[in-house]
Amino acid sequence: MKIKKLNKLSRLWDLLLVVFIWLFQLVYTLNSTNKIRLEELAESVRNVFWLQNRTIYDGISSNVGWYGTLLVVYNLFGFTLFTAKYFRLAVHFFSLLSLGAIFNKYFKRRISWLPLLAIGLSPTLLYFNTLQTSFGIDLQYFPICLYLLLSLDFSRPLMAGIKQFSLGFLIMLAAMSYPTFLAYIPILLIIYIFLLWKNIKDLNFKIILRNGIILLFSFVLPMLIVLNYLKNPQKLIYDHQARSGIFRGGGGGQMPKNISDLLNNIISGTKQVGKDLFLYPGSFYFESDISRVEFSHKILLLTVLLVLFLSVWMFIKIKKTRLPILLSLLLGLTSLLVGNFSGDLPGIRRSAGVLASFYTLYILAWNYVIPSFSKIRKKSLLSFFFLRILIMFALLLVVFHHFKVYRYNLAALYLPSNHAADACFNKIPGQPAKSLEKYVSWAQNGEVLYNTGEDEGGFVCRLHAIYAASAGSCKWNHLNCPPIYGYDENTGNNILLSTGLWESYYFGH
Repeated sequence: MKIKKLNKLSRLWDLLLVVFIWLFQLVYTLNSTNKIRLEELAESVRNVFWLQNRTIYDGISSNVGWYGTLLVVYNLFGFTLFTAKYFRLAVHFFSLLSLGAIFNKYFKRRISWLPLLAIGLSPTLLYFNTLQTSFGIDLQYFPICLYLLLSLDFSRPLMAGIKQFSLGFLIMLAAMSYPTFLAYIPILLIIYIFLLWKNIKDLNFKIILRNGIILLFSFVLPMLIVLNYLKNPQKLIYDHQARSGIFRGGGGGQMPKNISDLLNNIISGTKQVGKDLFLYPGSFYFESDISRVEFSHKILLLTVLLVLFLSVWMFIKIKKTRLPILLSLLLGLTSLLVGNFSGDLPGIRRSAGVLASFYTLYILAWNYVIPSFSKIRKKSLLSFFFLRILIMFALLLVVFHHFKVYRYNLAALYLPSNHAADACFNKIPGQPAKSLEKYVSWAQNGEVLYNTGEDEGGFVCRLHAIYAASAGSCKWNHLNCPPIYGYDENTGNNILLSTGLWESYYFGH
């Protein structure tokens, strides 16, 4: 009876800890509704509305996993300008729950909370989770995929089948949401094969084949659904006009012509990732919107080096840590490779797997230096008390740093963004939702929509942005709106608006 009560209390503590950490993200998200950026407007409104009409805006707008997920959310729960933020907030909660479950399974409860706190307070993760694009969504989906994978119990065929189906579906959904998730697939596949091999005595060829078919079918299912749903699936695969397509986010950039070009892309991209993590935010959509980066204090460079050193030490000394260490390093390398395959606008958003790699090594290091004191081996150098305290302090610096910079980065959310859609959604400063209300009222009253001019940065509020936002609001919120007309600058007349006007490139992109 006492054991059951203790287990309930432990589970309650785990849940409360996750909620506590999640609240930091909640505060961040609620304070980020003072502006909407151009890319956010495209990725969470325009492209979703185009998908509602069974098409895509162009081959660059190919993150259909993200658009499709939001399309389901909007149709079920309605639409606001910031619904996508709240969806990411919900995904983040389940991501933290998954991390907590993994940590509790493989590490002691009394020490696993601190790495979870370090991850939850990550400046990079907190910032990306406020965006309405799919930047950084891989960091949210990966823990959920990892939990589904590591919790597989092949002795329970039905539950194992459900989890494998969910796993395969989610992996493809994540990759179709933002192509950087492709870097995670080899890691997940290796773990899956390892789990099958580990249970090989209890599994015959027929069972292994059945499990493999379930995983493979669920993996390709999202792609089949989207290709069947679209009126123009070829445009998703490759849009000759935009020279881009699926898994070619951001237009694909300049593809390397040879090995030398590829190496140059990887080197320059890796340098930019290093700047984004250690110096200052300077890459696309990772600029003035964040004040202090992941390891902004110089002393944290020593902590990162210490984690790498401890990883090498553990790899040599502890056999059971070798696979997770190798996979973590492989994830970091594949993230840099996939994220910098093209030389177009490199940065941490395309190589976020580097962070997943580091924090995996971080928790392994933390678990190693804080064993039960009854198991300390006096002959081991790292078992000396004062040395352990010193290493513990060095690892704790990550959490201290993240706590310290939280308020600075929170304040930075109110700074003007280089990418804010001010021309469209800043008619009332700091209240972009009010601008949407105005456009919706135009649509309901049958008024003509038009390009609203330039903002201070020279960006024009394009007709497609206003049309998608107003028509989407009418559709997803079940409003009574007449057919929507817009001003045609080509002819000087009003024209009935539809997505086809942009699909055919009658209107410019």
